Amino acid sequence: MTKFVLCSTMIPLPPPHVFLTVVIIFLFLAFGKKKRRSTNKDSISELPPGPKRLPIIGSLLQMRGASPHQALNNLAMRHGPIMSLQLGEILAIVITSPKAVMEILKIHEPAFAQRPRLGVVESLSYEYSSFTFSPYVEYWRQMRKICVLEFLSTKRVMSFRSIREQEVWNMIKAIGDFDEKPFNLSDLMLSVINKGIIRSIASLEGVTEGPTPPMTSLGG
Repeated sequence: MTKFVLCSTMIPLPPPHVFLTVVIIFLFLAFGKKKRRSTNKDSISELPPGPKRLPIIGSLLQMRGASPHQALNNLAMRHGPIMSLQLGEILAIVITSPKAVMEILKIHEPAFAQRPRLGVVESLSYEYSSFTFSPYVEYWRQMRKICVLEFLSTKRVMSFRSIREQEVWNMIKAIGDFDEKPFNLSDLMLSVINKGIIRSIASLEGVTEGPTPPMTSLGG
């Protein structure tokens, strides 16, 4: 006859200081989550009116059944010229009034010209010293002034005219060399643009041209 023996083991309780630490961390996380919810609720209440938002997809269902510009026009007629749309994870403020757009781009331009501050961008741009990622401050305005006067002036752009003409002529000759065979025009245009930009930056106007890189055939 088989006998079963039940062995009961006592589970040791954690020390009091460990238990107290866990309780403090739990209360801290719960309080922080509640505070974030109240902050998000206040920020959402300050947003312009807009269509009803659903979990995950937001207001995407309101955009169905019509072209994007027609759907936005229909929503603007119901919610006004300034409305908020939740497009999945992206919260967008849509402005359809020319008067409001002019006020934002001219009167309140500095308030809407700031870029998001990201850690990766800060590292790659040497603490936002790059012209592309620099915040809209006096440093960025001076950089824009230098670029307009030194790199994008009419005289500077016209100085690279021979490079652009030569690259376009090389593209025309490359198209003629295909002799009515199929070719990839996108690759050819991309090659012309890249070579033109590189030669303009390096001012290599007298570089000897090599053969045009082979294009990918549309026929395989």
